[in-house]
Amino acid sequence: PLKNFRPSEIIQSDLDKWSYRNQVVATPYLTPFELFLGVKLTEALHHLRPKAWKRIIFAKDKRYRQIMIFSMWAGIKVVIAEVIEYAFRTDFVQRGSLKHLPGPEAHLPVLK
Repeated sequence: PLKNFRPSEIIQSDLDKWSYRNQVVATPYLTPFELFLGVKLTEALHHLRPKAWKRIIFAKDKRYRQIMIFSMWAGIKVVIAEVIEYAFRTDFVQRGSLKHLPGPEAHLPVLK
């Protein structure tokens, strides 16, 4: 839960970006760009591994090959969109600059 984090650890104040795809909490050893780059590299290494290419190139079923090529192309477009979003639509606040958690619930007392 969000109450386990101190406001000073939050680096994304835009609540629209609070999802599994976006970094919200600061990491101790990586900048947001380094983390983003590492995640994208990991995804690329997974999806572009030789076994995946072999399955597409040597598929006996034409329909299967078409589906796999379409899927690969869709993934490439998603990565391009995520890079554009990160580069042009994502801003982070300085670590330690937030005094309270964003959102209306952040100002309510925690009931015990």
